[in-house]
Amino acid sequence: MTSRYLFSHQTKNLENSGRHNNALAASMLREQMENDMSFLAKLNLKTVQRINHTDPVIARREKLLAGIAEQHFALDAMLCGGHYVTEVTRWRKNEAGERVQVDIKKRVRPWFFQQDNGWYVQCRYGARVLTINGKSNAVFVAKLDEVAKVLEAFKAATESGELDGAVVAAMSKASKA
Repeated sequence: MTSRYLFSHQTKNLENSGRHNNALAASMLREQMENDMSFLAKLNLKTVQRINHTDPVIARREKLLAGIAEQHFALDAMLCGGHYVTEVTRWRKNEAGERVQVDIKKRVRPWFFQQDNGWYVQCRYGARVLTINGKSNAVFVAKLDEVAKVLEAFKAATESGELDGAVVAAMSKASKA
Protein backbone atom coordinates (compact mmCIF):
# COMPACT_ATOMS: atom_id res chain seq x y z
CA MET A 1 0.00 0.00 0.00
CA THR A 2 1.16 3.50 -0.70
CA SER A 3 1.78 5.96 2.07
CA ARG A 4 -0.93 8.31 0.81
CA TYR A 5 -3.49 5.52 0.89
CA LEU A 6 -2.47 4.63 4.43
CA PHE A 7 -2.74 8.24 5.54
CA SER A 8 -6.16 8.73 3.97
CA HIS A 9 -7.32 5.40 5.39
CA GLN A 10 -6.08 6.39 8.86
CA THR A 11 -7.85 9.76 8.77
CA LYS A 12 -11.10 8.13 7.67
CA ASN A 13 -10.85 5.71 10.59
CA LEU A 14 -10.32 8.63 12.98
CA GLU A 15 -13.31 10.51 11.58
CA ASN A 16 -15.52 7.43 11.77
CA SER A 17 -14.56 6.71 15.37
CA GLY A 18 -15.45 10.22 16.42
CA ARG A 19 -12.01 10.89 17.84
CA HIS A 20 -10.92 13.13 15.01
CA ASN A 21 -8.47 15.71 16.22
CA ASN A 22 -7.28 18.38 13.76
CA ALA A 23 -3.93 18.70 15.48
CA LEU A 24 -3.34 14.97 15.33
CA ALA A 25 -4.26 14.81 11.64
CA ALA A 26 -1.97 17.75 10.86
CA SER A 27 0.96 16.17 12.72
CA MET A 28 0.41 12.86 10.93
CA LEU A 29 0.38 14.67 7.59
CA ARG A 30 3.63 16.50 8.41
CA GLU A 31 5.27 13.28 9.54
CA GLN A 32 4.19 11.49 6.37
CA MET A 33 5.53 14.31 4.15
CA GLU A 34 8.84 14.32 6.04
CA ASN A 35 9.15 10.56 5.54
CA ASP A 36 8.47 10.96 1.79
CA MET A 37 11.07 13.72 1.48
CA SER A 38 13.64 11.95 3.62
CA PHE A 39 14.54 9.67 0.70
CA LEU A 40 15.59 12.65 -1.43
CA ALA A 41 17.19 14.38 1.54
CA LYS A 42 19.61 11.45 1.89
CA LEU A 43 20.90 11.93 -1.65
CA ASN A 44 23.75 14.24 -2.64
CA LEU A 45 21.97 16.44 -5.23
CA LYS A 46 23.90 18.68 -7.64
CA THR A 47 23.30 20.54 -10.90
CA VAL A 48 25.63 19.45 -13.70
CA GLN A 49 26.03 19.78 -17.46
CA ARG A 50 27.47 16.77 -19.21
CA ILE A 51 30.80 17.39 -20.92
CA ASN A 52 31.57 15.58 -24.15
CA HIS A 53 35.19 14.48 -23.92
CA THR A 54 35.43 13.46 -27.57
CA ASP A 55 37.31 15.95 -29.70
CA PRO A 56 35.35 16.58 -32.93
CA VAL A 57 38.53 16.42 -35.02
CA ILE A 58 39.39 13.00 -33.59
CA ALA A 59 35.79 11.80 -34.14
CA ARG A 60 35.94 12.86 -37.81
CA ARG A 61 39.29 11.08 -38.25
CA GLU A 62 37.89 7.89 -36.70
CA LYS A 63 34.88 8.01 -39.03
CA LEU A 64 37.15 8.43 -42.05
CA LEU A 65 39.47 5.63 -40.87
CA ALA A 66 36.45 3.32 -40.47
CA GLY A 67 35.44 4.12 -44.05
CA ILE A 68 38.95 3.40 -45.32
CA ALA A 69 39.00 0.07 -43.45
CA GLU A 70 35.64 -0.81 -45.03
CA GLN A 71 37.12 -0.02 -48.46
CA HIS A 72 39.89 -2.55 -47.84
CA PHE A 73 37.16 -5.18 -47.42
CA ALA A 74 35.44 -3.92 -50.57
CA LEU A 75 38.73 -4.19 -52.47
CA ASP A 76 39.33 -7.75 -51.24
CA ALA A 77 35.81 -8.72 -52.31
CA MET A 78 36.29 -7.15 -55.75
CA LEU A 79 39.63 -8.94 -56.22
CA CYS A 80 37.76 -12.20 -55.51
CA GLY A 81 35.06 -11.28 -58.02
CA GLY A 82 32.26 -10.30 -55.63
CA HIS A 83 30.81 -7.39 -53.71
CA TYR A 84 31.37 -6.54 -50.05
CA VAL A 85 28.18 -6.71 -48.00
CA THR A 86 27.81 -5.68 -44.36
CA GLU A 87 24.93 -5.90 -41.91
CA VAL A 88 23.30 -2.82 -40.43
CA THR A 89 20.56 -2.62 -37.82
CA ARG A 90 17.37 -0.80 -38.81
CA TRP A 91 13.96 -0.29 -37.23
CA ARG A 92 11.11 -1.91 -39.16
CA LYS A 93 7.48 -2.75 -38.48
CA ASN A 94 6.69 -6.45 -38.16
CA GLU A 95 3.45 -8.22 -39.11
CA ALA A 96 1.79 -7.08 -35.86
CA GLY A 97 2.64 -3.45 -36.58
CA GLU A 98 5.25 -3.21 -33.80
CA ARG A 99 8.58 -1.49 -34.36
CA VAL A 100 11.44 -3.98 -34.04
CA GLN A 101 15.15 -3.93 -34.83
CA VAL A 102 16.13 -5.94 -37.89
CA ASP A 103 19.57 -6.72 -39.32
CA ILE A 104 19.67 -5.84 -43.01
CA LYS A 105 22.43 -6.62 -45.48
CA LYS A 106 23.84 -3.51 -47.13
CA ARG A 107 26.18 -3.47 -50.11
CA VAL A 108 29.16 -1.17 -49.60
CA ARG A 109 29.85 1.05 -52.58
CA PRO A 110 33.54 1.10 -53.46
CA TRP A 111 35.42 4.38 -53.59
CA PHE A 112 37.30 3.15 -56.69
CA PHE A 113 36.09 2.67 -60.25
CA GLN A 114 37.51 1.69 -63.62
CA GLN A 115 37.89 4.34 -66.30
CA ASP A 116 40.51 5.47 -68.89
CA ASN A 117 42.33 2.09 -68.91
CA GLY A 118 42.99 2.30 -65.18
CA TRP A 119 41.40 2.76 -61.77
CA TYR A 120 40.45 5.98 -60.01
CA VAL A 121 40.36 6.03 -56.22
CA GLN A 122 38.42 8.74 -54.41
CA CYS A 123 38.48 9.41 -50.68
CA ARG A 124 34.99 10.01 -49.30
CA TYR A 125 33.66 11.38 -46.04
CA GLY A 126 30.11 10.05 -45.90
CA ALA A 127 28.63 10.78 -49.32
CA ARG A 128 31.02 13.66 -50.08
CA VAL A 129 34.14 13.26 -52.19
CA LEU A 130 37.15 14.94 -50.58
CA THR A 131 39.47 17.20 -52.54
CA ILE A 132 42.84 15.74 -51.75
CA ASN A 133 45.23 18.59 -52.51
CA GLY A 134 42.69 21.38 -52.85
CA LYS A 135 42.09 20.70 -56.56
CA SER A 136 42.09 16.98 -57.31
CA ASN A 137 39.50 14.55 -56.05
CA ALA A 138 40.95 11.21 -57.22
CA VAL A 139 44.14 9.21 -57.53
CA PHE A 140 44.77 7.29 -60.77
CA VAL A 141 46.41 3.84 -60.69
CA ALA A 142 47.01 1.43 -63.54
CA LYS A 143 45.89 -1.83 -61.87
CA LEU A 144 43.31 -2.84 -59.30
CA ASP A 145 46.08 -4.33 -57.12
CA GLU A 146 47.56 -0.84 -56.64
CA VAL A 147 44.36 0.49 -55.03
CA ALA A 148 45.47 -1.02 -51.69
CA LYS A 149 48.57 1.23 -51.67
CA VAL A 150 46.38 4.30 -52.25
CA LEU A 151 44.04 3.28 -49.42
CA GLU A 152 47.06 2.86 -47.14
CA ALA A 153 48.24 6.34 -48.14
CA PHE A 154 44.77 7.71 -47.32
CA LYS A 155 44.96 5.96 -43.95
CA ALA A 156 48.40 7.42 -43.17
CA ALA A 157 47.28 10.90 -44.27
CA THR A 158 44.18 10.67 -42.08
CA GLU A 159 46.14 9.52 -39.04
CA SER A 160 48.62 12.38 -39.46
CA GLY A 161 45.83 14.95 -39.91
CA GLU A 162 46.55 15.86 -43.53
CA LEU A 163 42.92 15.35 -44.58
CA ASP A 164 41.36 17.34 -41.71
CA GLY A 165 41.04 20.46 -43.88
CA ALA A 166 39.45 18.49 -46.71
CA VAL A 167 36.92 16.95 -44.31
CA VAL A 168 36.00 20.35 -42.89
CA ALA A 169 35.63 21.75 -46.42
CA ALA A 170 33.38 18.83 -47.41
CA MET A 171 31.27 19.36 -44.29
CA SER A 172 30.91 23.07 -44.98
CA LYS A 173 29.78 22.33 -48.56
CA ALA A 174 27.19 19.93 -47.13
CA SER A 175 25.80 22.54 -44.76
CA LYS A 176 25.56 25.22 -47.51
CA ALA A 177 23.76 22.90 -49.91
